[in-house]
Amino acid sequence: MGCCVSSGEERTDREPLAETRPRYSWEKKERPDRSQLIISGQVGVVVCRLPGQLSGRQFHIQDCRQCEIFVLDTTSSLTIHGCTDCTLVLGPCGGSVFVRQCEGCTVVVACQQFRARDCRKCTVYLHCKSQPVIESSHRLRFSCFQAYYDKLRG
Repeated sequence: MGCCVSSGEERTDREPLAETRPRYSWEKKERPDRSQLIISGQVGVVVCRLPGQLSGRQFHIQDCRQCEIFVLDTTSSLTIHGCTDCTLVLGPCGGSVFVRQCEGCTVVVACQQFRARDCRKCTVYLHCKSQPVIESSHRLRFSCFQAYYDKLRG
């Protein structure tokens, strides 16, 4: 049995299905290099992410000691975990910045929400649209955001 419109012969003039289907927006995006979206385990170095490298993606900094870290691009969220004696200058964050288990760090950041948990002896230069959330932290100091670099306004 067959379809009433089939001739019983296979057509060879059809294009392959893969070429005719539409491309969706998530398929068109370039996959980011994961090594650019995380800084981990660095000791005594200067690390920089320049404008355009992150393109508003999530970014993680973890387990760094005595480093100077500059993230000069926009991000959707930032997570900083387990850093000691670091200076972190962070570009604008469209969402939340989470700082956990850090000690002796200086953080300069502009964000929608700032959260700190289990931190000690840190200084934060902050511009935030909401009140910062501080949990189980000791000897934190806060001041106004004081940073400028080319393309910050953009």
